[in-house]
Amino acid sequence: VEQTIALIKDISVYYPLYLCYVLFCRVKWLIAVLTGCFLPIGPYMYCGVIFFLGIAYGFVITCFAGSAGFTGIAFCIISLFPHGICYAIILYYGYDLFCLGWFYLSKTDRPGQYFGDKRTIERTVLGKGILVLTVVAIIGVVTECYVNPFFLKNFVKLFL
Repeated sequence: VEQTIALIKDISVYYPLYLCYVLFCRVKWLIAVLTGCFLPIGPYMYCGVIFFLGIAYGFVITCFAGSAGFTGIAFCIISLFPHGICYAIILYYGYDLFCLGWFYLSKTDRPGQYFGDKRTIERTVLGKGILVLTVVAIIGVVTECYVNPFFLKNFVKLFL
């Protein structure tokens, strides 16, 4: 953890390369989750991805809290600040798309929030969902690449 903090203090970010790296990482997770939409074990995959992300971030918080105390926890929260909100929105809206695709493919009944003509529901949910997810994902990636390093560097310089 101390090495990470020292690297953050001294690092200079080459933003175009960092943007490509973040896009690669996010597209990789997106492909995994979208693949789950078309498999019978899809809902379990979606829950598994959220479970894995929660465990991974819990491990990071534990490491930083053990090393730097409350400041380490604050560092972990700051590290998610602008783009974490966007990714939470993606998880929320992505669940509707995910369930709709899974219910459609498995030929099961739709839950209570999907009332009305099946075709109209699919178009509305897919259109709104894809538009919202695309816009929010672009905002999330851009803020993760260009805004988050600024917050992290200033936080590390001030407190750690």
